[in-house]
Amino acid sequence: LYAIWQQISYTLTIDLADNSTPATHTLHYHDPYDLTTPTRTGYTFSAWTITTESGEASTLEEDTVIMGSGDTTVTAHWTAKSSTIYFSREGANTGAEGTASIVATYDQAMPLITPPVRTGYTFTGYFTAASDGTKYYNPDGTSAKQCDFTASTTLYAQWSVNSNDLLITVEQSAYGTATAKWEGQETYVTSGTVSYNVVVSLKAE
Repeated sequence: LYAIWQQISYTLTIDLADNSTPATHTLHYHDPYDLTTPTRTGYTFSAWTITTESGEASTLEEDTVIMGSGDTTVTAHWTAKSSTIYFSREGANTGAEGTASIVATYDQAMPLITPPVRTGYTFTGYFTAASDGTKYYNPDGTSAKQCDFTASTTLYAQWSVNSNDLLITVEQSAYGTATAKWEGQETYVTSGTVSYNVVVSLKAE
């Protein structure tokens, strides 16, 4: 009499750990499977780990898996890339420019910075352009967006001009009235809101 054997099939799961659906392959005992080094935006591949059906895990030293006697999972491990971020302060006061540069890690919040200061203006954040662009920093220096840079980058400060209330009064009304006019104001008025650094013209009647 002769023994007849049938090979048992096992499942090899390849998990790239990049939010994609893991791939599965059906193999038999001692079958080889060649792995291809994966790529991922913003990350450097660091190693494979192999986990057997019993839960035992170890680092895979080669790029070939030799199938064991049970379902097996191979998982990719990654190291997030870091990039230097430079800040263009766009007119900030000398001595109050805030943080000049930082190192940010991909997929992480932007590191806390010291915001710049500019007389007559309010800092609105750091963006990818001097006007419009994508915002990465809030006015208080906290992160507005996770880092998605893969190389050194410059961010630009954006500002909103401050304004103040202007009230024209004449102490002795018998002497007449005084009014004012400035850019954007078509007629002479006795009060209004004036932006920083705007020239005001006065008229006495």
